Parts: sequence; C-alpha cells; structure tokens
Amino acid sequence: MYVTGIGKSGAVAQRLAISLRSVGIAASFVHTGEWVHGDLGTLRRTDVVIAFSHSGRTPELLHVLPHLKSRGVAVYGFTSSPTSPVAAACDGSVEVPCSQELLGAVPTRSIVAQEAACNMLISALVAAQDMTLEAFRADHPGGAIGTAQG
Repeated sequence: MYVTGIGKSGAVAQRLAISLRSVGIAASFVHTGEWVHGDLGTLRRTDVVIAFSHSGRTPELLHVLPHLKSRGVAVYGFTSSPTSPVAAACDGSVEVPCSQELLGAVPTRSIVAQEAACNMLISALVAAQDMTLEAFRADHPGGAIGTAQG
C-alpha cells in the first residue's frame, strides 16, 4: 500500500504510512511530486494508493492520478468533498468533511479531520486482521510498548 499527498495533507499521509507499518501492514509514503520522477516504477497491479487532498482540487495530485491509474492500481481519495475532481478521478473516496479552516485558509481543522479518518481506517484494518495485543507488542520490543505489562 502507498499513501500520498502534498503539504499538510502529505504530512497526514506520511503519518498514516507509519501507523500502518506499526500494525503490520506494508505501507510507504510517496510525496505526490515524486511519482512522476521515477516512483511510478515501484507500482504493481496489486497495489493500493490512498491519496490525501483536503480541497480535492490539488493540481499536483490531479496531474499524477492518471499516471497512477494507468499502472492498474486501485486509488482511493480522502477529500472534503465526494464530488471533487480528485474524488471523481479515484476508484473510491472517503469524505472527510470539516468546518471552516482557521482564518478561512490555514489548514488546521482539516488536518484533525483527516487524522480522525486515518485512525478509523487503522482501527478497521486492525480489527479485520484480528490482531492481538501480544502480536502488536511482539513487533514493538523496544520502548514502553514492548515492556508494558497487562
């Protein structure tokens, strides 16, 4: 699985990849701009790409979506509008609505909403895997998680 985004949505996508790996799901973050500079070569038809764009109109993402789709991968968008150009270009989309941004433009509330959507996705995937706390701890032998009791 790959996750992609640019700007603040890219930071959220990056955190999703880290969290997916933490629960045993192979995932990598690719900055939206890097796809067209060689990273398309990593894609296989069995891959899934999750693309983040609050507005659903991010030009860099709109540019790369046809290239991703031409590789035969499944692409899912996380946007604030199910009718946005990004959502329309994807195989499916998750609506991540949020109220007005700070000062009408500062990406603050949308990031919190995207993080919540990521947490719901991670929760669903962990449940689908029937992951146990013991299995999670086995993959985290360092730090407080690996040494926690009960």
